[in-house]
Amino acid sequence: MNDLPKVYQNEINHKINNEQEIFVSSKKEITNNKKINLKDIDLILNDRNHISKAKVKITLKNGKSISRYLISRDNNNLIFMDNTKLPISDINDIFVE
Repeated sequence: MNDLPKVYQNEINHKINNEQEIFVSSKKEITNNKKINLKDIDLILNDRNHISKAKVKITLKNGKSISRYLISRDNNNLIFMDNTKLPISDINDIFVE
């Protein structure tokens, strides 16, 4: 134990301030390019709790969020109760309200 070398210890002559400021911006750009799986949409439409329509909340790739009644889908679009279509490629996330 006595054969160990001495370790250099520098003197600290100033106050140590390890606290860092954290800046959180609410104007950050959405970069989540999640691809919606058609099986997820089919699970929503085939759920026994929603016979003819399901109220869903959809987050679009441009950051907007909409809430509508989903009644069906075709190959590339979701069809809503108010006879509007939304391309599946524009959707970032979808879930049942």
